[in-house]
Amino acid sequence: MVNSTNISTLKSTFAVQGENMLNLGQTSAKERIRKLRKLESSILNHQGLICEALYKDLGKSEAESKVSEVFILLSELRHVRRNLRTWMCDKQIPSPIFMLGSKAYIRYESKGRALIIAPWNYPFLLSLSPLIGAIAAGCPAIIKPSEYSGHTSALIAKIIKEVFDSREVDVILGGVEASQALLELPFDHIYFTGSTGVGKLVMRAAAEHLSSITLELGGKSPVVVASKAYLPKAAKRIVFTKFFNNGQICVAPDYVLVDSNKKEEFLTMLKEEVVQLFGESGKSEDYTRIINKKHFDRLKNLFQRSIEEGAELIIGGDFNEEELHISPTILFVSKDDNPIMEQEIFGPILPVFTYQDLDEAVTFINKRDRSLASYIYTSSKSEEQYFLTNTRSGGGAINNGLVQLANYNLPFGGSGKSGFGQGRGSESFLAFSNQRSIVKNSPFFSVVDLLGYPFNSFKKKIINFLIRWF
Repeated sequence: MVNSTNISTLKSTFAVQGENMLNLGQTSAKERIRKLRKLESSILNHQGLICEALYKDLGKSEAESKVSEVFILLSELRHVRRNLRTWMCDKQIPSPIFMLGSKAYIRYESKGRALIIAPWNYPFLLSLSPLIGAIAAGCPAIIKPSEYSGHTSALIAKIIKEVFDSREVDVILGGVEASQALLELPFDHIYFTGSTGVGKLVMRAAAEHLSSITLELGGKSPVVVASKAYLPKAAKRIVFTKFFNNGQICVAPDYVLVDSNKKEEFLTMLKEEVVQLFGESGKSEDYTRIINKKHFDRLKNLFQRSIEEGAELIIGGDFNEEELHISPTILFVSKDDNPIMEQEIFGPILPVFTYQDLDEAVTFINKRDRSLASYIYTSSKSEEQYFLTNTRSGGGAINNGLVQLANYNLPFGGSGKSGFGQGRGSESFLAFSNQRSIVKNSPFFSVVDLLGYPFNSFKKKIINFLIRWF
C-alpha cells in the first residue's frame, strides 16, 4: 500500500505501473482469468471482515452486506471470468464491396494506466467492480477508495496487497489531498463514481491530460405510480428500494409521482409497509445508518426546510445524531418548488407528489436533469411505453427498483448530467479497452488500388460507378 501523504512514492508507483503496462496489456486470457480467480478467492476468504468493516462504516447488517456488496460483486466477476476469452478475441468486421481484397477486424487493447475513484455508499462493491474490468482489459490500476468509509477502505488495501503486485494494482488511502495528487497524474483512463459536483472536478482533471473517462454520477431518480399500477406491490417495492442502504444509493427512488386518484390509498400502504419492514421506531437491526455527521446534518436541514415550506409528514421524521439514525421518512409535497427538490436526497426521505394524467408526470420529470435511473409501476403496456418513450435516464426498471443493477449482462451508466460511459460485465471490459480498428489488405490486389493517382479515365468511371451504386 502506498502512503497517500508521500507524493514522491505515489509518483514512483505511477511510473512503475507505466513501465509495466505494456507487459500487462500483452497478457493472455488465461493469465487474466488466473488473477480474477485469485481475487475471487480472497473476497470469499475475507467475507467476515468485509461485513464487519461495512458495519463499522455504515451500520450495514451482515445479510445486506453479503447481498449488495459481496454477492453482486462475485456474480459479475464470475461472469467476466467465464466470458473473457471470447471478449478478448479479435472481432471480424465485414468490409464493403468496394474494399474487395481486404479484411477488417477490431483488436482489443488495454488503454493503459487506470485510476478508479470510488464512493462511500457501496465502498467495497464500487471499488472492486471497476477493477474487474481493468484486470480483464489488462490495465494496471490505482484505486482511491473513500476516506469516509475508512474501515472498508483499509480492508480493500489489505486484500489488494495480498492479491496483486503494486506494479499491477495499488490502493491509495487518504482524503481530498490524495485525490488531488492522483488527478494531477496523466492516467490513460479514469473511472469515477460519486457526486455530480466532484465529477465535474474529475472531468476537468481528465481534460488536462486528455484522459478517457467514465463518470457514474447520480441525480433525482423519479418513480411514477401510474393509474394502472398494482398498489400493494408497488408500495412494498418502493419502500424496500428507497430505504435499502438507508437511501444512500445513486439509483434509489428520489421522489414519487402518484396518480391523484390513488393518493390516499397509496400513502396508507407506504406507511404500513414502513412499519412492517422497519418497525414503529424505524430501528430495525437490518436498517443501515447514515455515513457521517456531515451527511446527517445535510439531510436534517433538508427535511426541516421542506416541512417549513409546506411538506406534510406522513411517517418518520426522527433524527438521532448520536446514532446517525434517521427513521424511514415519507412526505407528501404539493408544490414542486419545495426545497426537497433542490438536490439529490441520497438518504431515507421520500417525497410523494400527485399528478392528474401521465403527460403531467412526464412534464414534471423532464423539467429536471436526466437521472441515473427512472421507474414506473403499471400493468398497462400503453402507460409503460408512453413513459419510456417520453422520458430519458441512464437505466431503470418497470414494476420494481434497483434490480437493473443485479443483471451483469446490462450496461450500467448515466445520461446527461447523471454521467456517461458504461460499466459492468462486458461494458466494463470495453471501458478499459481501446478498440483498435485494423484493415488487412491482400499483398496482391485490392479495389482500393483503383481509386488512387493517377486519376485516368478508367478510374474516373469506377469512382462515378461507386458514387452512383454504393
